[in-house]
Amino acid sequence: MFDNMKQKVYIILMLVAIVGTFFITQGISNYKEKINNLEIELNELRHYKNRTEDLKAQTSKLHKNIENLRDRKKELQNKLENKYTFHLPTPQEVRKVVEETDIDKRRWTEDYDCTEFSFDLIEKLKDRGILSCSVELNFEEGTSHVLIATNTTKGIRYIEPYSDVIFSKMSLGNDYCNLVDWSCEEPWGISKISSCYGILKVSKWT
Repeated sequence: MFDNMKQKVYIILMLVAIVGTFFITQGISNYKEKINNLEIELNELRHYKNRTEDLKAQTSKLHKNIENLRDRKKELQNKLENKYTFHLPTPQEVRKVVEETDIDKRRWTEDYDCTEFSFDLIEKLKDRGILSCSVELNFEEGTSHVLIATNTTKGIRYIEPYSDVIFSKMSLGNDYCNLVDWSCEEPWGISKISSCYGILKVSKWT
C-alpha cells in the first residue's frame, strides 16, 4: 500500500513537472514571439525615422529651389520691365559691360563677321540698359567695316567688336588700324562714316 502511494505521488509529481514544463515552454515561446514582434516594430520605426529624415532633406532642398526660382523670376521680371529703358552710362560702365562679354573671343567666319559681332554686342549692352548702334566705315582701298557707337556721360564712345577696344574720336582720313591698335600691312584710311548718332541723341535719360 505504501508503494502504491509512492507511485501515485511520483505520477502526480511527474504530471506537475510535465504541465509546468509545458506552460514554461509556452510562456518562453510567447515571449520570443513578442520579442520578435517588437524587433519588427523597432525596425519599422527605424525605417520611418530614416524616411522622415530623407523627406526633411528633400523638403529643405525643394524650399531652396523654390527660393532660387523666385529670385530668377524677379530677375527676369526686372529685366523685362527694363528691357527698353535706357540710361546714360559712364565710360567706365560701358567698358565693364563690354569686358564681361565673350564676343571678342568668338571666331570670325564668312557667316559671322563684323556685322554679327556688332549686333550681338549691341544686344548685350541693351540688356544692361545701354543704348548703342552700329556704324559702318568705308576705307580708301574699297573695303568696309562695322563697329559700335554709344553715348556716355563723357560723349560718344566707339567700340571695336573684334577686340573690345574703346575710343572717343574718329574722323575721315584717320587710319583705323591706329585707332584700334591693330598691326596692319597697309593703312586703313577712313573715306566714309555712315553714323547712327541721331538715335543716340535721347532727349531724356532715365
